[in-house]
Amino acid sequence: MHLNLYVCENFAWDYRQIIEKNDYGFVTVVPFACICSDRKKKQAVAQQISTDQGNKMIITSRDCGVAKMVSQDDDLTVIYEGDHCFHDYLNEKFIDYIIVKGGYILTGGWLHRWEKWLFEGGFDQKTARQFYAESCSELVLLDTGNDPTIETKLAAFADYINLPYRMIYVGTEGLSLYLGRLINDWRQTREGLKEEKQLLEDLKKQGAEYAAVLHIIEEITGFTKKRDIIAKIKELFHFIFGAGRVRFLERGDDDYFETYLSDEFLDPDDEFKIDQSSHYLVVKLIRYGEIFGALEIGDFQKPEKINDYANFALSIARVSALAISNSVQYELLERSRDEVAYISYHDSLTGLYNRNYFNQEINKQPIPANVCAFVCDIDGLKRVNDDYGHAWGDELIIAAGRALKKAFRETDLVARVGGDEFYIIVYDCDINTTETLKQRLATIIAKHNDSIAEPVLKLGLSVGYYHGDEGKAPGDKPWTWEEIFHQADQRMYAQKSERKQKNKNSLLNK
Repeated sequence: MHLNLYVCENFAWDYRQIIEKNDYGFVTVVPFACICSDRKKKQAVAQQISTDQGNKMIITSRDCGVAKMVSQDDDLTVIYEGDHCFHDYLNEKFIDYIIVKGGYILTGGWLHRWEKWLFEGGFDQKTARQFYAESCSELVLLDTGNDPTIETKLAAFADYINLPYRMIYVGTEGLSLYLGRLINDWRQTREGLKEEKQLLEDLKKQGAEYAAVLHIIEEITGFTKKRDIIAKIKELFHFIFGAGRVRFLERGDDDYFETYLSDEFLDPDDEFKIDQSSHYLVVKLIRYGEIFGALEIGDFQKPEKINDYANFALSIARVSALAISNSVQYELLERSRDEVAYISYHDSLTGLYNRNYFNQEINKQPIPANVCAFVCDIDGLKRVNDDYGHAWGDELIIAAGRALKKAFRETDLVARVGGDEFYIIVYDCDINTTETLKQRLATIIAKHNDSIAEPVLKLGLSVGYYHGDEGKAPGDKPWTWEEIFHQADQRMYAQKSERKQKNKNSLLNK
């Protein structure tokens, strides 16, 4: 009995590789046109499926809509539908995680024809860059390892749309197990009594094994942190095999790991080892052909079954290797995104928030009760920059940033909004404490200046503030952020003018 396996043309290459590798001679992969980019193809796809009168299996997603093309009376067709196009490649929690973090997911099949897809979508380079810039922050390729040239294609596409890219190795182990279970289930239900009794028993046993491994994949890949994955792996080996000892060994900067492998493996090409006398297994963890770790499993409750455990343990170890290596990718992804977010919201010179962040915060909400706005301006910064150079001016800016950090609380918003200008929002501030805050800042600056020998680097800061409760009678409209900072700005300039006049008078009186 033959089976036609219908998958999106973007995934057909990987499915064919698995069918050939597992010797499923009774299965033919039939690609259907990708209708995500061109809904006009729906009719052709529906006709393609309806004219096939044989046994069919369709693997698709809910967004695709192909499942709806199959008649409810069609008992020759089995449909498997996931939440995402990539549900058969990667745990759906991880897919959601990548998307939430701004990743745009790609497969090798799509990348092979990226120029064709852009053309059919009506994009030129300008509109493509605009579309992807609005849709994501980077490209993420789910790399099965089937195509050694795929990064070249990914780099070309990324360069065309001017976005960074990342490759996450997913391998084919999980996809192979997923497909193996589906085909196994189909054979049991479709062929039924036509199969010999022993073959049916074997299929049921294999089906149970597929289901168990797939459940393990779901369990392991539900985590993004390496320590959580390793803890889950140990728990699973203990639960399934009764293993009392599970060690994870990782390649490091020293020679310990290489020495361990050479001691354990007589043949360096072996992927796993069974030690019959001491009753333990060692399985290498491999990514992109490189060994990055190993699992040592021992102290079995039934050591006499160690040979029976080997293949099953190897399958779990391969999935574990994928999950561990990907967790490193996700941690790097998270770290890089945190760094990007920090840079985009902070001033590089002082470490304070920048104008971009300040504007976002004041646009989120109206002025709350008990709030005070401060405006600060560095005195004489332009003269220092012009006469001594920007390096000296930067020293004054850095000093101002430090003083403001010390004077205000972490819960207050302190931002550098211009070259010499700083805005501060003080929350939960009583109107009577505003002058105290100003005096605290003056004390901090005075102490700083006492430690500075070079007169030109002594910090002068003009300060103006305005409290939200000032100048308002009952029933008046509340201040806007723009109004309250304008009032604080006026006071700051009044202080600066007063100080300039005092300095001028001082010079005249000498």
